[in-house]
Amino acid sequence: MKKGEGGVVGQTDSISPAGITGVRLSVAAPNPIPKDASGNNQTSSVGVFNTALNFGPGSVFTVRATFQKPNGPRIPANSDDTNAWSIGVSVRTGDERDLASDKRLGVTFRVKNQDAILNIQETDPGSTDGTVVNSLKQASVPRDMVDKIFGTSGAPPQPFTLELFVDRDTGTGVATLIPSNPPVKAGPFVMLTFQAKSGPVLKTAGATLANCCAPGATVSVDVTEFEIVQVFRGQMYRGGWGRIEPPIPQPPPINPH
Repeated sequence: MKKGEGGVVGQTDSISPAGITGVRLSVAAPNPIPKDASGNNQTSSVGVFNTALNFGPGSVFTVRATFQKPNGPRIPANSDDTNAWSIGVSVRTGDERDLASDKRLGVTFRVKNQDAILNIQETDPGSTDGTVVNSLKQASVPRDMVDKIFGTSGAPPQPFTLELFVDRDTGTGVATLIPSNPPVKAGPFVMLTFQAKSGPVLKTAGATLANCCAPGATVSVDVTEFEIVQVFRGQMYRGGWGRIEPPIPQPPPINPH
């Protein structure tokens, strides 16, 4: 897997070993946060990515990552900033560089104040620079689950998995937050860019951390597992590398499982 970042001028980021089973993503947004041509905040981000994929129309696959120990501001919005930030799983065109012009689809655990939502977004098919996105689905995460994930419930932080299922045979998908009882699901959603019969090939998938709206704040999270599962002609193929061992290994090919 390869490191990728958003390239926002003034952002700082790092990937470091986290214990013996994972890597820690960390990114700080500049203060003030620069704007794009449309007047929106540029998003500081960092992630680890597999860039050897070929998911075009007709592909059916799942990307999932397990996270632990999220750390970042959980403060109210003010007149200028929402102080929101997010942890996510994404698939996109392009390579490990997180360019605004890439077409992408992703699910995020989006933190704002004391609450969080499961949020699915996709780049607008009419956008030429990637700055316009469609919010396909959202689902609220119960407050008690958020507190368990952050370790504010009196127990150690609970690991959580974000799972993105994409069916480019039907043009639909589902995102799931695990563990939760019942699991939090957003979907089924209908894709506008990555459709069943058309749309670009998805070449890159990864686990991400982003800070769009908390200027000067550092956010971090540990990634302990990452996996890609593809269904092809009725057979399941499993890629990814189970637990991520630092330093990040060069990915093996997707093998039958």
